[in-house]
Amino acid sequence: MTDRQDIVELSGREPSNPRSTTPPTRDAADAGANAGERPFLRLWFACSSQYTRAYKSDDAGAYVGRCPTCHKCIRFPVGQGGTSQRSFTVSCQ
Repeated sequence: MTDRQDIVELSGREPSNPRSTTPPTRDAADAGANAGERPFLRLWFACSSQYTRAYKSDDAGAYVGRCPTCHKCIRFPVGQGGTSQRSFTVSCQ
């Protein structure tokens, strides 16, 4: 079985507790953002079959998203040694 960094499991987490994953790199985190547009990651929530965005926090230290169905929170820290991946599959079940 291959290790897929773009799939995140949230099972067993409290709805208010964010989950950290492999952090995006700072350069990749800002790539593709238009002037005036807030940087984001694209999230596919497999549990609800819906796309949503994880926007960069005000302190620019992480991207934060929430499942549109169960409202569990997910956090993607920004830092050295991260990934340039812009889309992630998330499962809350």
